[in-house]
Amino acid sequence: MIARSLSDLGQPVALDPIAIRAELGPFSLCARCGGQVAAARRADEHRVLDKQSWHRHAEDMLALHRRTGSATALLFLDLDHFKRINDTYGHVAGNQVLDAISAILERSTRPEDLLGRYGDEFLILLADTSLSDALHVARRIHDAVRALRLSVPAIGGGTATITTVTTSLGVAGYSPGHHRTVDDLVVEADTALYAAKNSGRDQICPAPPRPRLAR
Repeated sequence: MIARSLSDLGQPVALDPIAIRAELGPFSLCARCGGQVAAARRADEHRVLDKQSWHRHAEDMLALHRRTGSATALLFLDLDHFKRINDTYGHVAGNQVLDAISAILERSTRPEDLLGRYGDEFLILLADTSLSDALHVARRIHDAVRALRLSVPAIGGGTATITTVTTSLGVAGYSPGHHRTVDDLVVEADTALYAAKNSGRDQICPAPPRPRLAR
């Protein structure tokens, strides 16, 4: 298996794109970035990339979907009132919440989906996924976060239990001809996220249909 060999090796390897496609099925990481993604994910137990790494690999992923003509979708997730968590429980607790959200995202998505973090916001690029299917994934993540019960160190000693974490999510569907770059898709999902927050938070908002771009 390619994934196992990448985990076992400590040095960069040359990847055969044909072998990768055979191994990963409908979605394949490009030969140029596949090893880099694997290395970045090994460095984070929850396989959540930083902003720059996520953006770079997202461009490669969208390029693949343009060539194949398949759809994909982006979820933009923000933790509601995260500053209040830090102020109430401390920054150590806040970091534990972020780690718990990363774990939820990993359980709720597939290995071929691309996870990234912008501070207390998360981006999830879903491979070969329609907008309607992406909304189901968003609901699964939203409900899992609401069910989160997390014991954290309390300010002043002892422990406290956080039970009130909620999220707002914006969802945008990508299809060839509608978006030229990752930034186009991020802006659309971010706009939907703001609509969710402005409507009271703790909810999911899909982006409205977008006119097809001229070639």
